[in-house]
This record gives sequence, structure tokens and C-alpha cells, in this order.
Amino acid sequence: MAIAVHSCDPLGERCTWQRTHGGAGIDKAFAVATLDDGSVVAVGTTRRPDGGRDDALVLRIDADGNAVWRRVFGGSDTDQALGATPAADGGVLVVGHTRSEGAGQSDLWAERLDAAGNTLWRLVDGGPGNDRAEAVAATADGGFVIAGFTTSVPGHGRDAWVVRLDDTGTIVWQRSFGGTGTDGAAAVAETVNGDILLTGHRFDAATGFDLWVARLDRTGRTVWEHCADRTVLDAGTAIVELAGGTIAVLGATQPGPGLALDALVVTLDGDGTPRWQRTLDGGGDDMGYAIAEAGGGGLVVLAATNGRGAGSSDVWLMGLDAGDGGLRWERTYGGAFWDRPAGLAVGADGRLMVAGYTTSAGAGYEDWLLLRLDADGRL
Repeated sequence: MAIAVHSCDPLGERCTWQRTHGGAGIDKAFAVATLDDGSVVAVGTTRRPDGGRDDALVLRIDADGNAVWRRVFGGSDTDQALGATPAADGGVLVVGHTRSEGAGQSDLWAERLDAAGNTLWRLVDGGPGNDRAEAVAATADGGFVIAGFTTSVPGHGRDAWVVRLDDTGTIVWQRSFGGTGTDGAAAVAETVNGDILLTGHRFDAATGFDLWVARLDRTGRTVWEHCADRTVLDAGTAIVELAGGTIAVLGATQPGPGLALDALVVTLDGDGTPRWQRTLDGGGDDMGYAIAEAGGGGLVVLAATNGRGAGSSDVWLMGLDAGDGGLRWERTYGGAFWDRPAGLAVGADGRLMVAGYTTSAGAGYEDWLLLRLDADGRL
């Protein structure tokens, strides 16, 4: 792991850093979670330069950016870690998919680790098709809820899929949503009252891809669903419940055939009634990846842009007003080539942690990019 930037103010109150992690092959970070002690767990993939398959990689990093432990999970085929959430005991649940074991083409994979990185339990679940976990959230009862997609439902295409686990990794319930088209869940969150929020996309033959949001109760029963058909392509990629119960959804929208993508923020009341929405246009193709609540009634949005920064793709970070979507600040990070964000977490101190991958720095073709920033996104 190489340090690109490391700076602290004289009182140590604004310590920020930028690091890359990887070898000579292809390494990508897809998610990050902050722990109670200020450290973070980042997850993603690593690939050998000899053309081998991806292995899942989990890295715990202390508040100063130093590696505490590193774990690699994988077999003879592709294995990827795509999501992570802190557990009540200081450990973490990592989710993704595996082609090295299981019943089908690809299966949901979940690995429960303690604070030292030791495996407490593992779950591999799926049918004969392609089944993946894309995101995970911890629940107040000590369990977890996982979101992704499945192609193992007979007579269906690709469906959104949600699986609830207890603290031992036992499946409590699971549900799928969709028809014969391509549907999927990309993000999941628990509300204050214990309900489950999902977002992703639904496909309709008449309208194309629509942004989809669903609220379930703790037993998996649907409370409401909301679909936003604004353009030819709309999809949700991240979701969060704000103080007061407002729901904020991040995604992507394409204004028309052949036009560039824009990032999109949609807010809803707790009952699913739309509030305000804002399109974030960086001047090229822009894609929203993560959203989080910030202090002072704010939102932090993480996106990729090829129209705002120095390279063909850059990390685009924005602070918005949660009340109306007004822009408070924006920053871009990247070099001469492409730099892609993926995960965002806000620590108890308000500092931001961004994970993604870069070809502008590092030891290989693509390397993990890790940014620890202050509450206003500054390095």
C-alpha cells in the first residue's frame, strides 16, 4: 500500500489521506464501512496479472490509513466482494457472489468476520441460475438484510432479490420482485422503525428501465413500491433514510436515446410520496454511486464524472442541502486516466471515506483508491 497524500492540521483535528492498494494485476474496491473505533473495512477484488480469476479481498485500515489485516477469499473461479456493513461486535459482514462453489452459475456469498478478520460463519445461497448479493445493511436486532438479484426464479428473467438473515447467518425470509424482464436491487437500508428500504430498477416493455423503490416491513411484507419513469433509462443505486423519515435515493438517468447519463437524486416521504428531485449534470456521462446523510441537514453524494475533472473519469463528490437539493460544495479527485468511485461511508466524526479504483496511480493496471476526507470533502 502506497501513500499518495497524508496531511493533518497542527491539532490533529483534520487528518486526511489518499492511498492506493494493489499489485501488478487488476484490483478494485467496491464498498467501504466505518467501524466504531474510527477504522474502516473496504472490500473488493484482486486479480493476478497472469489472467487469473478475481478473488474477493477484504482490508481493514486504521484511522491513519495503515493496514490492520488483509483477507482474500476465493477458489478456482470468480469470487467478488461487493458490499460490507459493520456488525454489533465490531466485526463486519461482507457480501458478494461466488462462482467457485454453490448450486448455480453464480451464488450469493456472505462472510461474517470478527474484528480480527476471523470467519465466524459463511453463507452460500442460490439456485441454478445467476444469483448475486450487491449490498448489505445491518439490522437493529443484530441480523442483516442483503439485496441483489436472482435469475433462478422459474419463468422470470432477472429479479430483484432480498434476503434477511439472523445473527447466526440463518435465512429468516427471502423475496424476489420482477417479471420476465431485467430487474434488480442495488442498495438496501433499514429505517428507524425496522422497515427495509430497497432501490434498483424495474424493466417495463413500454417504458424501459425505471427507477424502483420499495419499502418492506420487518417480515418482508410490501408496504409500498414506487417507480419513477422519467426517461428512457432510470435506475436507483443507493438509498438512505434521513432524520425525520425522509428517504433519499441516488441513481442515474438518461434524458434520451444516445444522450449522456446524469446522476439523479430523488427524495420521498416515508409513505413513498415524492418530494423533490435533482439532476446532477457534470457535462458528460455521470453516474451516482453512493449517498449518505451529513451533519447540518446535508447529504453527501458520490458520483463518477467524465466532464468535471482531469481525466477520462473522475471521482465527483458533492454536498447537497437535504431540504431542497441545493449544492453546498463539490470536489473532484483523479489524475490523467480514469478514477472510479464505488463506496462511501461517513464516520462518527463526520469525516468521509471513499473507496473505488484508479488507473492514474498505483502499482498495477487498476488499483484500489482509498480517500479519507474531512466533512466537506477536502483532502
